Amino acid sequence: MSIKYLSSIIFTIIIGIAFASSNIKTSKHPKICLVLSGGGARGLAHLGVLRALEERHIKPDCIVGTSAGALIGGLYATGMPIDEIAKRIEDMNFNKILYDKPNRKERSQYQRDLEYNSNNIFNINLTKNGTVELPESIISSMRLDESLRILFEKYPFDINFDQLPIKFRAVATDLATGKKVVLSRGKLAQVSRASMAIPAVFSPVKLDGKLLTDGMLSSNLPIEVAKEMKADHIIAVNVSTGILPEEKIKNMVNVSEQILNFLVQENVDRNLKTLKGQDIYIFVDAKDVKNLEFDKIDETIQYGYETIQNNPKLKNKISDIAKATKHRNLQSSKNKIYMEPMSIIKNIQIKTNNDLYINTLTNTISTKKGDLFSINSINKDITKILDTNRVKSATYDVIRENDGYDLIYNVEFKNHSNNTFHLGLEIASDSIINHNIAFYLSHENPWINKWGGEWRNYMTFSSSSIFISEFNQPLPGMPNWFIRPEIALEYGKNYAYIDGESKVASDFKINRQSLKLDIGKNISNIGEWSVGASFKRNDLNGNLLNPSLPIPDETNNYFTLNADITFDQLNDIYIPTDGYFLHLYTNVTPYKENGILRAQGGLLGIYALQIDDQSLEFRFEAGGYHSNDSLYLSPFKLGGYHHLSGYEKDQFIGNYLLFGSATYRYMTPFALLGKPLMIGVSAEAGDVWDRFKDVGNDNIKYASSIFGAIQTPIGPAQLGFGINEEGNGNIYFFLGKTFDKKP
Repeated sequence: MSIKYLSSIIFTIIIGIAFASSNIKTSKHPKICLVLSGGGARGLAHLGVLRALEERHIKPDCIVGTSAGALIGGLYATGMPIDEIAKRIEDMNFNKILYDKPNRKERSQYQRDLEYNSNNIFNINLTKNGTVELPESIISSMRLDESLRILFEKYPFDINFDQLPIKFRAVATDLATGKKVVLSRGKLAQVSRASMAIPAVFSPVKLDGKLLTDGMLSSNLPIEVAKEMKADHIIAVNVSTGILPEEKIKNMVNVSEQILNFLVQENVDRNLKTLKGQDIYIFVDAKDVKNLEFDKIDETIQYGYETIQNNPKLKNKISDIAKATKHRNLQSSKNKIYMEPMSIIKNIQIKTNNDLYINTLTNTISTKKGDLFSINSINKDITKILDTNRVKSATYDVIRENDGYDLIYNVEFKNHSNNTFHLGLEIASDSIINHNIAFYLSHENPWINKWGGEWRNYMTFSSSSIFISEFNQPLPGMPNWFIRPEIALEYGKNYAYIDGESKVASDFKINRQSLKLDIGKNISNIGEWSVGASFKRNDLNGNLLNPSLPIPDETNNYFTLNADITFDQLNDIYIPTDGYFLHLYTNVTPYKENGILRAQGGLLGIYALQIDDQSLEFRFEAGGYHSNDSLYLSPFKLGGYHHLSGYEKDQFIGNYLLFGSATYRYMTPFALLGKPLMIGVSAEAGDVWDRFKDVGNDNIKYASSIFGAIQTPIGPAQLGFGINEEGNGNIYFFLGKTFDKKP
């Protein structure tokens, strides 16, 4: 065989191989891309659609999602089964996310102190430039952030979404420009959170230098993103409400919703025009499911499933796509981009804009080097960091190392000069004609100095007006220790009763002033103790008009040494159903006045336990005031709602007090903003005495009540009827009732 002939054969073989390779490279398997719209709780219908598609052997190559569609799509893109997604979302408990306040048991005692002296409805921030900053959102996003981190706990890294089992894109909106932002990498929890940041409901998310909010504003059905991903077949699923008909526009909420619907529908219509004949559009009518009704999960999923099941035309078109894409090769993730079980944290770092608090943050964080990675531990750490009241934001990063992982906490502290004002309201009625309205204004500046000194002011405007100003200074290098000076002024009108009578016999006014300095220490997050000294002045402006009950004027000044300890682990200070509270205090003069050592002490104990939808609360109070002062200067009073119900408010006054009560509450199925309506009964007993030697049970008074109670956005609302042992009764109503720490 000649060399020339052999060369031609080899050349022919090479050409054939090249041609075959070319055919292999250019052969193209049809690609399916799933587009999932936003729609709040209606987005759960996407799971029903996914289930119906799986039954027809449709598995997408890529997923693009907006808002709720980004959440469902992100979870599905990780390979998580539909039933598991549904169970995990149900476990999130959106009612808690939307309506629950942060767990007060996990807060520091100084943060819980805010509840004792004020009743907060609305917060306003005042910057160092004098401008007013309103809250970024109606609802705190902390619970949502925690839940999303748990949902995506296997993917805590910053990853490329092309590496997921199914390629994924999330769509958000740039709040500065209004333009669409397509997110193709990052932490899945953070990206989902940005895409579903409903304006004004949840705070926006800062990501890659942009402030991001809900993607529905710019592209609620992002078909154009699927086209950019070279999809051959697009299945677009729309679960949004669309434009409301006139008969459903009944109030200001509906009007606001309709305005938003116009904006969303415009971008949906624009995208729908780009669909081709090989694509499928699925509109799910979730009927009466509202945007925030996440408790209807099974019902909403079924709406999505039945949309395909009950539509023969849709089923046929889906079957055609399934046949056309039967032999394609689906992508599989080759890289380990998920967190492996039993992963060890090799190092912990803190990145912050305030290095002065590195040591404090280090002591706050409970996760330690060498611990197993736990998203629950990270959530607890972030909650503790945010609870310091000095932090604007706290996030985390995880970086994979050869033999473990580096955990990084990113902490941004608040502006040092910002002031926060809390506004509150209380409405109280202990009879048909006796009403009282109180307004509360409290102020915080958490950055008085570089060591984290915090200045607080509390003001109450009512029949009893109060002003308290205190400064809390953590000790440098010892953040659990504090020095706390305080000034307090109180002025109020009081009523006096003759024994055995419920009609007011006289009135008197008391003006109290005090200066106090305490030093103390936090007891973990359970409570705190302190010791200190006070100077006090009391002015009694009496009334001599009723000869049966003369109340002369009196003024006294004195100095005391003080001790105080508080344990507070109640789930709610106003309507407790779980936890405990104990406050013990004493103050005594270091000298005698007219042969008597002035002393005061007391305790308030509360224990509550909850079993399913029922709870029991037990309360005990005791106190004593040993002095030569007028009886009407005593701080101990009884009478009123749940404090001897059926008697008038503060009808009994004495130097010594004993009181106990048991309260039963049942949480009904009826709810307001996720909070159950409670009905209950109470049994109460107690009395006051002028002298210690008279203390006993001979004249103990008994009372009971029946009531309803519910938490509202402006505080707890309670309506009850109380009756005493004498058969007298009162109707009580409270809205935003505050808590008195001392008995």
